[in-house]
Amino acid sequence: MRLTLPRTRRRAARCPYASPADSQMSVFDHMYGTDMADAIMQTAANGYSGCIVWMLDDAMHVNEPGRLKIWGFWNILGEERYGASAERIRPWYYAVALLSRYFPAGSQILESTVRGVPGVRTMWGRSDGKPTLAIVNTNRDRAVEPDSGRGGFVAGRPGSLSLCRRRTEAG
Repeated sequence: MRLTLPRTRRRAARCPYASPADSQMSVFDHMYGTDMADAIMQTAANGYSGCIVWMLDDAMHVNEPGRLKIWGFWNILGEERYGASAERIRPWYYAVALLSRYFPAGSQILESTVRGVPGVRTMWGRSDGKPTLAIVNTNRDRAVEPDSGRGGFVAGRPGSLSLCRRRTEAG
């Protein structure tokens, strides 16, 4: 379920430490991590050399007394002010951390396309001569898995994955 602005504000109002006017309550949802990975992969595929996500820690910004802007990977003030559970790392951290680890600065991003499988995006990269493939599926209603034997995806109907030409050069 994607959150609309009124829905996310209602959700923030129910959180005792969230600013209802300026919080992204989807950070608690796994789908937000999928969406962020998709956005970062689109950014890289379009030739950008980096992407900055906002923000690491909720404790960085107080919007009104006692209320934080909820946007981060975590909240370091959880145990001290809001309960230890508020310190849990949020799902979107893992998606961004994996992309950062396996597509480090200087990676060569290769153009890739997926045909016939709506909602699935891929990104090929090379760092230190080693290839990396990232796959993100934003279609909640369809599970897919790569099938290297067929050169595509298993998803109930045929799809294809192709590695095309270089998009960006390292350095």
